[in-house]
This record gives sequence, structure tokens and C-alpha cells, in this order.
Amino acid sequence: MMCVGNVAEGEARAMGSLVKSMLQDVGAKHVLSSQMRDMRTIRVPAGDTTLLEEPGPNPENKNSAVSIMYQVGPDELRTNALLQLLVHMSKRDAFNTLRTQQQLGYIVALFNNHELGIHHIEFVIQSTSHSVPSLCTRVEAFVQQLCTELLPPRCGLPPAAKVANGKAAAAASTASADANGGEGGAQEPYSDREFRKAVEELVKSKLEKPKRLGELATRWWNEIKFCTLEFARQEQEVEVLRTLSPTDLIEFANTMLLLPQTRRKAVVAAHAAEGPAAEAIGTDAMQQACAATDGHSVQVVEDISEYKRSCDVWPNVGAYHSSKRKQRELAERRLKAKPQ
Repeated sequence: MMCVGNVAEGEARAMGSLVKSMLQDVGAKHVLSSQMRDMRTIRVPAGDTTLLEEPGPNPENKNSAVSIMYQVGPDELRTNALLQLLVHMSKRDAFNTLRTQQQLGYIVALFNNHELGIHHIEFVIQSTSHSVPSLCTRVEAFVQQLCTELLPPRCGLPPAAKVANGKAAAAASTASADANGGEGGAQEPYSDREFRKAVEELVKSKLEKPKRLGELATRWWNEIKFCTLEFARQEQEVEVLRTLSPTDLIEFANTMLLLPQTRRKAVVAAHAAEGPAAEAIGTDAMQQACAATDGHSVQVVEDISEYKRSCDVWPNVGAYHSSKRKQRELAERRLKAKPQ
């Protein structure tokens, strides 16, 4: 039971005791751990692109739509900080390139989200003028451009050389970052001013107090719901954010978005039945659009239930955090037990 708002500790405990006694009066019992549902998220396979295609639900609707997801991994403070910083520094470019310049459609969005505590980066685009293969091709091209040309200069690093192979592009970008040690060289016209500004913008937004009590209650309840229990999450993520370097961000972007052998990419596509955006399901053009530039394979999902059964799953996020807490507690006990 969680109480939030204008209530004293004694009142909260009294309410908890009242609810507990009412449940006991009707014969309610504790739920055994074996009876609780173990909610897990599918681990999208690394290397291949997973593709699920469907016709639009309304045959008269001329919109095509794609959701392109890059799965990152379980809830963890440093990963969360890198993910949020990457999206914060990329979403303006995504909107400007895909929406303003290329005019793919009215809905163009780049954001980070999570499913049961497993985080991901997601592009969502809806278009009446471009087919699904065209949308996928353009997003892939933008990701390549972001990691090799747009992001490095904002981190005070020179852009990676333009090469066709995504692996070589990522290696070139990371090598440039390593050579500069995360900082712009003394004789290079690159500055990490935008990187530092983005960090401080994120820090400011995280330390801003919730405007409504409901926001704070939801934040705390999610910690209980997923058993993560990081009630000082905002402050902890701020501490991690301030330790990140430009090199950290470039390496993270390359690993999660660019390198075909490490990224976990899934595409869900809804095809328009008619109009300029119409395209048949299952074409070679669609698979080519979803593949990386080095021609890695595409796994087409025909039966979603069978696909789920064939995949690994991520660990339960609550159990993951519980294990981390126990490790910290054990390390602290060992430290205290050491002779001075």
C-alpha cells in the first residue's frame, strides 16, 4: 500500500492496518511467489532485422506506417542516461531530416520507451506519399548519417569517413572518438559545447519537481510495480549523466543503432491498400529496405506466437535490480568486516 500526499506516517500506517484487517476478515491470503506472473520481454535477436508486415486495418485508408525499434536492454542507470542523452541530441535532426526536408508524412517521431523495464529507441512514421519500403530505407539512411556525420561534431569529434559498410563507419567513428579522448583536438574546429549543453538540459529536466502530485505518485508506483525500488532515480541518473564523455555516447550510438552485428532491430509495418503509399506485402524491396548496408539477413515473422516461442527473453527487471542490491549489500558487509 502506498500513500502519497497530505498524510502523516501514523495515518498511513493506520490505513494500511485497516485494509489488512479487512482482507483477513474475508479470508484473503498472501500470494505465493510461484503464483505470481513472471512478466518478461522478448529479446530481439542481435544481427538480423526482425520484420512483421500487415495490411492496414482499413482498406480505404491510404496511410502506410512503420514502427522501427532498436532494443537497448534492461533498466540500468548508466544505460538509461546514455539512451536519454542520445535521443535528446538526435530527435531534432530526425524531425528536420525526415519530416521537414524529406516530408515523409505528418507523423514523424523519435523517442525512447520501455516494455516491462526493457528500454528501446523507436521511430514512428505515418505517410500517405511514401511506401513502407521507402520509409524503412530513409530511416536506415538517417541512422547511418546520424552516427557518422551529425552526432560526432556535436560531441567535439570529427565526422567519420563516409563508407558504405556500416561496420567500417562505426569503427571509423569510434576511432575518431578514441583519438580525441572524448574532447575536441586543440587544432580541430570541433567543440563539445553542444554535448555539454545537452547534458545540462537533461539534468535540469530531471531535477525539476513534478507539477502535479499524480506525477510523483506514478513515478514511485512504477518503481514498486516493476520491483526496481530506485526511488531516488532522478538524482542517481543525474550523477551518472555528469560522468559521461562524448566517446561514451558515440560508442553507445554505434553499438545500438549502427553496427549490424550488435544492434537489435525490429520493424513493424502496416501497408496502405491503395494510393501512392501502397505496396504489396512480402516483396524483395521490403527486405532490402530493412537490411543494413552490408546485406545482413532479415527474419520475417509470419506467426507472431511461434516467433515469441523461438526467442530468448530478458531477465525480469525486478529480479535484476534485486540481485544488484544484494551484491551491493554483500560488498558493503565485506568492506565493513575488513580489519582496519
